[in-house]
Amino acid sequence: MEKLKLAIAAAFATLVTACGQDPVPTVPTVESVQVADPGGTQAAANMVADNLPYFGSLTQSSNSGSVPGITGDRASAAFDGQNLDLTIQRQDGSSIQLNTADNALQSIPGTYTGVPGLDRRRDIVMARIADNAVSAAVTYVNWNDSDPLDYLATGYWMHYDFEGDASGFTVTGTEIGAFVDGPELDGSTSLPVDRTASYLEATQGFYVQNQNARTDIGAFTAIFELTANFGSNTVSGCVGCTGSIELSSFEDDSTSESNTMLRLGPAPIGSDGSFRNQEVMLVTPGMTYSENSGSWGGKLSNVPDAAGDPRLVAGTYGAKAATAGGDGITFVGAFYAGKREQ
Repeated sequence: MEKLKLAIAAAFATLVTACGQDPVPTVPTVESVQVADPGGTQAAANMVADNLPYFGSLTQSSNSGSVPGITGDRASAAFDGQNLDLTIQRQDGSSIQLNTADNALQSIPGTYTGVPGLDRRRDIVMARIADNAVSAAVTYVNWNDSDPLDYLATGYWMHYDFEGDASGFTVTGTEIGAFVDGPELDGSTSLPVDRTASYLEATQGFYVQNQNARTDIGAFTAIFELTANFGSNTVSGCVGCTGSIELSSFEDDSTSESNTMLRLGPAPIGSDGSFRNQEVMLVTPGMTYSENSGSWGGKLSNVPDAAGDPRLVAGTYGAKAATAGGDGITFVGAFYAGKREQ
């Protein structure tokens, strides 16, 4: 999979001119917002880890709904083969909207071989500054070249509300979330009655790391693995068990490798192919965590492969861990993975 090299802070520096306007230096950049309130970004990321995903178009975010512990936001992504429209409907009735026609900062086309039938791919960064708010999303779209309405969109978003301007401002709200949407995640799924199936693919997301009294915020990529046991009707997975997790800092676009693993505990599969639970644990060799928790969930495809198994699985996760001394890391990500031959 082609990795989208991203520094959202740098992308925001070109946001206004990319829209065909003169630079407006009084508008804060996302980098300055993050620096101004790293604690708010950390708190929002931790809330994602606390909230189970919402099923519909699958969404996991920092905003809880009417049921405590379950995401209240509803993300949806519409794609026509050219343009992607992302809408995050909030619990209070307001919404965050981004689309490639008006808000794309970066768009990388490519091909994809991980899932037969989803042979085209586009990695997209979208951003918008308006109404004292900064919104950004990193999205990955795969689709059938002969039928663009057969698509799967995944990604994550960040939203900051602020008061003031670049000379002096206060962050008044921070929201973070991840999503998966596409027609093959709708409705029921026909599942085998026995045997197992393995799924594997790269996964991307957002991290916040506290180390030596310094907070680092950025994007990450890693290998996601999932095993579906149709006999016991459960799935379990891991992020970073194969290879390492690559971290890319928003502050200076530097990269580093983390040997942390996110172990996604067994979750029961529902009759519609959905699953979720809060058995998530971060494991870092040589580290002892006093706090360690998370949530994850997903959906098995309603499109079978030649063997009759779901051809892919997709979902979201959030995980957080901290030592007694305050060092720690939080991950928020989305995944989709095609079935691998055993």
